[in-house]
Amino acid sequence: SLELLNPLSFLRVYRRSRGLTALGILVTLWELPMYLGIDAVYQRQRFPSWGAAQEARQMVVAQVCGFLSTFFTQRILRRLGEQSAATTQARCDATAQLASAFAPRMELLYLTPLFYLMQCGPAAIGQCLQREALALGLGQGELAAAEANRHFLPSLMMPYVFTGLYVRCSERFPAAPYVLVAAWHLFVAE
Repeated sequence: SLELLNPLSFLRVYRRSRGLTALGILVTLWELPMYLGIDAVYQRQRFPSWGAAQEARQMVVAQVCGFLSTFFTQRILRRLGEQSAATTQARCDATAQLASAFAPRMELLYLTPLFYLMQCGPAAIGQCLQREALALGLGQGELAAAEANRHFLPSLMMPYVFTGLYVRCSERFPAAPYVLVAAWHLFVAE
């Protein structure tokens, strides 16, 4: 039906319980910073020798860290619990954003992906979403469709928000989007 194409159809799913509503709000707030996409421009402004080769090296480090995080995620979740693991990741994400914004040397940017070894937040929130959906009798397909629709509007708006902030602040305080995202991560952590 055409209702499935409605980008706001996810609201119907998330309104089924207070818990699901709260998790929907939390996961949306959690994911908004992921649309910050000014790294290449910002780093080239700060470090004139930053280029494609440096971006590629940093991406390799990020991919290795992402791969290694799969070995740590469940252990961290068991040891810290879902809430503490998600809070820890949000704090690590904030630290990584500030490191990207204020690294005094270009070489230190290669270390920022190390903060992503603590990628437990999405797994923790995902487990909570799955439990709540199961308790309400929602199928995985229905939850997955709601999740996909929930991503639609932020994926359209947030890149423009961050780019616009960078453009407006690039002369006086070009790190403004990074500081905003770091503060946002800390807000969501609490």
